[in-house]
Amino acid sequence: MKQSFIEKYQFAHMPPTRFFRFEYEPEKCSHCKACVQTCPTSCLRWDEENKTPVATGLSGIELACIGCNNCEAVCPAACIRMRGEYKVLKGRYQTLEEKSGDMTPPRPFGVKDEHRFLNRLKQSSRKPKKSFTAAEAFACLKTSRSKRI
Repeated sequence: MKQSFIEKYQFAHMPPTRFFRFEYEPEKCSHCKACVQTCPTSCLRWDEENKTPVATGLSGIELACIGCNNCEAVCPAACIRMRGEYKVLKGRYQTLEEKSGDMTPPRPFGVKDEHRFLNRLKQSSRKPKKSFTAAEAFACLKTSRSKRI
């Protein structure tokens, strides 16, 4: 029997993670369903019984929401809010905290090669030479065609 992707990887390791929080105020909702229609991952579905958007996914919104905030942006009643941020708390892919002075600059050419990296960066940011005008480009094209004949 062929397994679906979700069935195959339902017990895969998920590092400790903090996700976005989906906040919804039902008393403000105009029931337009724009939030459900605009969700690119279909993590929201409309519950006809309760007349509310419901988070779906592998185990709720946290494994389906990509944090695009489309639902919040299109809601005419402003009853949806996405709070917080996505962070991997532990493990190999841990989200690094940005602290001034604690970050090591990238060293693509090794530890002792910072000057080489800076020189290459400086050279790559030089201004380009003067570009052709349309008349010069046309004249150049004309001469190259006449040489072929």
